[in-house]
Amino acid sequence: MFLSVRIILIMLILLLICMSKSVKSQFQIELYEDIGRYNSVASPFFKTAAMVSFQCDEYVVSIGNQWNVSKKDLISVPDLFINYTHKFVVFKQAIDVQAFLLYIPFTPPLYELDWGVLAAYSLQRFRFKLGTHFRMYRISRTAFEENVLHHKRNIFEYFNMMYLVTYYINRPDKRWNVGFSLTNIDHFMINQETNPVFNLQMSYDIVPTFKLFLEGWYKSAGAFNLSVNPFGFFIRSGCVCKIQ
Repeated sequence: MFLSVRIILIMLILLLICMSKSVKSQFQIELYEDIGRYNSVASPFFKTAAMVSFQCDEYVVSIGNQWNVSKKDLISVPDLFINYTHKFVVFKQAIDVQAFLLYIPFTPPLYELDWGVLAAYSLQRFRFKLGTHFRMYRISRTAFEENVLHHKRNIFEYFNMMYLVTYYINRPDKRWNVGFSLTNIDHFMINQETNPVFNLQMSYDIVPTFKLFLEGWYKSAGAFNLSVNPFGFFIRSGCVCKIQ
């Protein structure tokens, strides 16, 4: 919980920096629901997420939470995602550089923390992302001492690769669009490089400031460890609202 408070304070500081630099700003709210099934879990899962973004000129700060409402013992702290994006123009082409932090509490004594950087590049019908991140699994001191564990409380993974390739049928200025992605990342998920996720997405702009979307995700079992990693699918539906 203390970690979440510190992260929110950092978020507020970044917002104040942005607001001090420009009066041109835009809020965006994204809400969605995931319903799916994995081979490692007998029953389907349900996840609800909310994302809020604030943009000032070339600066964008986003924060989001995800609740796994299908857990038998729903913990009080949801997944937390924070992303800071700086938009650059290089040779007349826009490039987004993102720094993010992802906090996933599996149970009260065990959580995962990810942090890293991404570079995003878009064409008329393609979008690419490439980056790297660090991952840490940590067990609480109380659980560590109560179970008389002799190993370290932290397990680290260094320089894991992240990637995304998306193709869209229409250009961004069209009212509707359909896209297909190959990736190992999502807001609240980072897979190993050998565990890609396939994503089919559809969107429709009701008005310029309000969009509905529907997505289908398929998680593969992995290229080199088919019997270890869970695989399955889920459906995502939601909306995006922009406030200028």
